[in-house]
Amino acid sequence: VAVVGTSAVMLLMTGPIGPESPALFFGAGGFLPVVLFGAAVGVQVRVDPSCRILAPWNLSLGDWVVIGRGVDLHTAGRIEIGDHSMISQYCHVCAGTHDATRASLPLQAQDIHIGSSVWLCAGAFIGPGVTVHEGALVAARSVVFEDIPAWRTALGNPAKPVFVRRIVGE
Repeated sequence: VAVVGTSAVMLLMTGPIGPESPALFFGAGGFLPVVLFGAAVGVQVRVDPSCRILAPWNLSLGDWVVIGRGVDLHTAGRIEIGDHSMISQYCHVCAGTHDATRASLPLQAQDIHIGSSVWLCAGAFIGPGVTVHEGALVAARSVVFEDIPAWRTALGNPAKPVFVRRIVGE
């Protein structure tokens, strides 16, 4: 009952600040409700106001994290995102599934860990229980059901690591 009540209050608070919000709310509009409802949030974090978060109290964002437009963070289980990571527009990070062997289809929470310096490109799907290790890149529209090793570029459906990711310059 408390969770339903909290979700209803959150919906009321975040409803007006949704996909139609002007860009000037990019930091504050999506950020304030996330903090008010228990997310652990680092410094210089940007959450687009169109981002949907099921249970902010199950969310941890490191420093300098960017969450883009239309991202869906299904926090049935915990979702942890490390420093300097970017979740691009329309990604779906889903920390829950259902037990299909039971008629009642009970929800099963499975935590997701996204390391530091990770980039989830547009429209990527990260499934329950997955770890995307430090520096990994998940290509646009890829579907991830297995862990992605550090500093690898993964792509496809199902996503497979295919390249070593190298950072040049800086």
